[in-house]
Amino acid sequence: MSDDARTELPFYLQKPRLADYFTGFLLAIALTAVPFWVVHAGEGGKASAMVLIAACAVVQMAVHLRFFMHYLTRRVPIEATIALALAILIGSVIVGGAIWVMYDLNYRMMG
Repeated sequence: MSDDARTELPFYLQKPRLADYFTGFLLAIALTAVPFWVVHAGEGGKASAMVLIAACAVVQMAVHLRFFMHYLTRRVPIEATIALALAILIGSVIVGGAIWVMYDLNYRMMG
């Protein structure tokens, strides 16, 4: 199937290209290896390592959405975008609450 015929089909009928999966795989490997290397090598301080790990995690989520789940804002209905925003909000509340509880427990039991 040529690229011209590919663009004529609606997005939900188009088959993803193998190059998208390969690019996503390479980016995912790199975004996993970099934090492991930083922690293993002991480069920088603890705070900078945590920021790098968090940044790589956020970028890796975006890579998974784009290359593996084929989520593109120009092709996705508004309902899917709202659902994604709600999922991000709920996930942030859960992760933020868990971190808050762990820090509070550490403060109360260790300090």
